[in-house]
Amino acid sequence: MSEQPHSIEIEREIISAVLVSCCGAIPEKSAKAIEVVEPEDFHDHKHRAIWRAMVKVYQDGKPPGDLALVLEALAGGSVDVGAARKAIGNALDAVGVSSNLPHYTAQLKGYRARREIIDA
Repeated sequence: MSEQPHSIEIEREIISAVLVSCCGAIPEKSAKAIEVVEPEDFHDHKHRAIWRAMVKVYQDGKPPGDLALVLEALAGGSVDVGAARKAIGNALDAVGVSSNLPHYTAQLKGYRARREIIDA
């Protein structure tokens, strides 16, 4: 079986762009990404858990770029917090830019659609 369609780089770019841009006021493109992107859009299970935590923080009215709150939301979840920290570090190395979020989001959704077709 071949590997499922995905891009770890795009997943990291999305997480990074939202984390970096959302330390205070949430830019419109980051807010839109949080509202549109679902955890299941991510192929990597660690990225799914991180995104789920970021969305929870956002829904609680807090900035999803607050790493302490994101790590707190991850605690007790399905992913080891140490592994999640490493994944967040790798994502931050990507240095995503919020102005590219619409493009990244479209690509991520496209990969998910292709995986769903293959799995059907």
